[in-house]
Amino acid sequence: MFISLQDDDAAEPRSKNGSESFDAKHFVTEHILSIFDKTGADGWLNDDIINGYYSMLHREQLRGSLSRKTVFASSFLAEKAVFDTLHDYEPVYPLCPGHFYRTQLSLNSLSDFDYMLCPVNYKKSHWALVIVDLKRRVLRYLDSSEMPQAKVDRVLLGLRMFIVDHYKKFNVVTNIYDWKFEVVQKLPKQSNWWDCGVFVLAYTNYFAYRSTNPLSWGFNQRQCQSYRQQFKQQLTSLEARPLQEVNTLYVTSYVSLPS
Repeated sequence: MFISLQDDDAAEPRSKNGSESFDAKHFVTEHILSIFDKTGADGWLNDDIINGYYSMLHREQLRGSLSRKTVFASSFLAEKAVFDTLHDYEPVYPLCPGHFYRTQLSLNSLSDFDYMLCPVNYKKSHWALVIVDLKRRVLRYLDSSEMPQAKVDRVLLGLRMFIVDHYKKFNVVTNIYDWKFEVVQKLPKQSNWWDCGVFVLAYTNYFAYRSTNPLSWGFNQRQCQSYRQQFKQQLTSLEARPLQEVNTLYVTSYVSLPS
């Protein structure tokens, strides 16, 4: 379980400048890490893993290791934006990983950043990713499988409403219809039903360390087993780093479910 930053401010160590920094050991446990070694329902990545990894990327950004000013949002943000009809976003800030989300998004406008990455855990059954280009005002939906268009629309409309409401809070002029939607095609796709979380982490890693253009990401399902172990190692060592590509000619793919 996550430690509530609202209830336990002392849970995270403080950096030299007085701000709190992320410590992934509060997020991931040996039991959670064992998920990377499994397949099927037991190998489905949960919010703890996704948010723990996003928090590590935030820390890398604070260190200056990443070139783009990016908000690595908690999966709870999308959950709140998409499914909370009251649009009460304040409670989500203490649930987001790291001091950054409680202060930066509470005190600063999203307009100060270039991108926001929002992992979406749709009703705890499927992972997708929304990359928000904050300068061009475009929400790009990335999915390693396919969700019905009505569900995709619900995700994008909910996140757009969050962004517009957030800008209003800071008196930033924006029109809801200025924000456009794109569903990215020709992405790396999964061939089983449980690796969607791995693909979201891989999309995120490629975006953070390689290119903002999803069409240039050249991995596939056959690399997922290697990527699972790489993500496990990174979370164990508390250090995010670029994924190492593997020669898929010598990688055994997971067995696909019959159509």
